[in-house]
Amino acid sequence: MQDQGLQTCSRFLGKIGGLLTALPESEQRQIREIRIRRGRPLALDIGGQIYFVLETGGVTPLFRQGTYLVTDSDMDGCFQAICGYSAQSHIEDIRQGFITLPGGHRAGLCGTAAMDPVHPERIVSVRDISSINLRVARQIDGAADSVLSAFSDGLCSLLIAGPPGSGKTTILKDLARRLSGGQLGRCIRVAAVDPRGEIGAVFHGVPQNDLGPCTDVLDGYPKGIGMELALRTLSPEVILCDEIGSAEEAEAVRACMHGGAAVIATAHAGSLAELIARPVFSSLVGTGGFHKAAVLVGAGLPCRIACLQSAGNQGRKAV
Repeated sequence: MQDQGLQTCSRFLGKIGGLLTALPESEQRQIREIRIRRGRPLALDIGGQIYFVLETGGVTPLFRQGTYLVTDSDMDGCFQAICGYSAQSHIEDIRQGFITLPGGHRAGLCGTAAMDPVHPERIVSVRDISSINLRVARQIDGAADSVLSAFSDGLCSLLIAGPPGSGKTTILKDLARRLSGGQLGRCIRVAAVDPRGEIGAVFHGVPQNDLGPCTDVLDGYPKGIGMELALRTLSPEVILCDEIGSAEEAEAVRACMHGGAAVIATAHAGSLAELIARPVFSSLVGTGGFHKAAVLVGAGLPCRIACLQSAGNQGRKAV
């Protein structure tokens, strides 16, 4: 039986998709990322390690003769399929560097940036796509096991930090399902603000991921607007949000906390010190904003907590 997540991704990959779905199921289920680089070897992240796909099938940990090289036709075909054969309709997504696919899978895009001459810091468009990083999203029951200890004293606001590939979004999905489904002794009203469709993977109004019986998904809403609307109209006890990073998003988080809802959010950071050093988070971590912060180990051990930090820099413990 083929891995469902990989099977969905393969629909956008043409010949490359056929090579991947021919791999043993045990390898398919461990694929985290598919790296497609124009004129370079087709590479996979399998269980945190890099492997190259062979022309004759199978994978190898070493780049050697017989490794499949991505052609211009492969790259252009994948890019067009990911865009739904209408790159113009995805111009804003391309400018931001990613396109979210059905099922919550995300294609990161790399190419040549065209900058705004009036605002040199603003990217107008991206041309000559040179690489695609297709991240395979999976829902893993039990992914939030190590994070649930943060709620040993009851519901609280929690910031989950970690580097790319450490399992932040996977944990959010499992937390939504378990909190909404009564993991803490009762069913909790959860609102998931999902601007990129990576949490709920909503299709025609129905979340494709199981987020539990009491979760509302604000699909496609910008984070700040979604959090404000959730607080005003859905009476959530918990608001979930992935990858906060701007001052506006931090302010929206603070407003939710003042409005009586707990916030569970994620952020990119390799350590708690790195997180607090960033101005956006310095006022939200360790000073009573988020009650607790959990730092994940990294891509080598996804969904695993390295340490749990209580607000005010008290009660830090390794897990």
